[in-house]
Amino acid sequence: MTGSSASVVARPAARFQCSTNRSPSIWNDTRIQLLNGLRDRKPLLKGRCATCQWLPVCNGNFRARAEAATGDYWQSDPGCYLLDSEVISGAPE
Repeated sequence: MTGSSASVVARPAARFQCSTNRSPSIWNDTRIQLLNGLRDRKPLLKGRCATCQWLPVCNGNFRARAEAATGDYWQSDPGCYLLDSEVISGAPE
């Protein structure tokens, strides 16, 4: 990234020793709180995502965008294309 003013920010919640544990068991490691939340994210979601009728379809979508935009993994996904009128609590028709 020559000439870029972008900086890399370490996210404390996502740090763990990948280099020493390369097995798929990382996903199931209950000591990693972020992964616990990602496995069962629906109760943690906030904003539009928490009450969206399409949550069973998209599952809260991409949490990295929410974290990058707001600093909170569980806030609404800023990349969601739905209009407010489409994000109404209830089941999709």
